[in-house]
Amino acid sequence: MNDTLFDYAEGLRLAEQGMTAAIDHAGKDWREMAEIAVKTVGRLRMTFTADDVWEYIVSHNLPQPPKRVALGSVICTLSKRGAIRATGEWRNSARPETHTRPLRVWQAI
Repeated sequence: MNDTLFDYAEGLRLAEQGMTAAIDHAGKDWREMAEIAVKTVGRLRMTFTADDVWEYIVSHNLPQPPKRVALGSVICTLSKRGAIRATGEWRNSARPETHTRPLRVWQAI
């Protein structure tokens, strides 16, 4: 039997490790651009999801990271800094690659 089958702390550790790897791979310039994009979308909308940020990035012809999960790391970082907060709401993604999974709804602070 696998001792880590239900290990919440291990899940958090692996999530943090994955986000760190994704953002490191994307690079400092992309991270800074993505932070500006998230903050801009937050100012333009009452609430937003990662889909809204991706729409902004694509519509403004901004560079995309090697792995799209890097945006999640940027959003988590901004949340920890207190720049945005989760509203407690969820919306399904419209991007086919996400299989309509639920996305957390955010609000600028």
